[in-house]
Amino acid sequence: MAVSEGVITGPSSDWLPLSEGGLRVNSALLELPEDYGPRLFQGRPFTGVAYAFTRSGYCTSEIEYAGGFATEVAERRWYISGQPKMRVDGGEYTSWFPDGRIQRRGSKGELVYGLNTRDDGHLRELVLRDASLLDMEMLSALTPTEDFQMLGGAVDTAMLHTLREQTDIGAVPKLRLVQTRVSAAGVEILAAFKNLREVWFDGNPGLGLQEARKLERLRPGCVAHHVDPDALPHLRRPRALASADSGHGARSRG
Repeated sequence: MAVSEGVITGPSSDWLPLSEGGLRVNSALLELPEDYGPRLFQGRPFTGVAYAFTRSGYCTSEIEYAGGFATEVAERRWYISGQPKMRVDGGEYTSWFPDGRIQRRGSKGELVYGLNTRDDGHLRELVLRDASLLDMEMLSALTPTEDFQMLGGAVDTAMLHTLREQTDIGAVPKLRLVQTRVSAAGVEILAAFKNLREVWFDGNPGLGLQEARKLERLRPGCVAHHVDPDALPHLRRPRALASADSGHGARSRG
């Protein structure tokens, strides 16, 4: 395909569609004069699709921009193997592990499923708002961090019991339950977590201060914290769907 000053001029059958008046450019040619944007191309806020290739000819990403900012509506990334790494299509977001299994799924700006890992591969958080998306085999293969978090309404009392019995989450020493539907009956399940020393209840309708004190009685030495949402200023949670990491994704272009 023909390229002139970083702009694709030749045809391709597999690019993100361009908005009217938009350009396709090499992302390396975009400038960021200020920390928070906008990104500029030839001195003007960029509108179009920015792509990136490796030297060996693998496409690592395509990102749609409007007025110098990523639209968060259209974006694709790939691993060097050619497997998709991440896709944003309208209001839907999906990311994958290198083996092709789903790592995160989002809809309309909300993360509904996420196996969020650290750089070393350890699982630091399970986000579960739709239980049908849970890959128990994949979850069981991951090692949780010592300070682990579970978030989402699909984490209920039955799910908590399943996770304790079938995964290494049942052995974490510190656990944070955020906006789950674990009921008061879940306290007995938590008391049976074999290494639990500290737990936080944050925004769980069925787990209040009374359940925190009960857990401490059932499991001596364990400290249970109840976070009162009315007593703290509103904490802005990071937007999970807008954090597409760069780097290792790639796909060959013919």
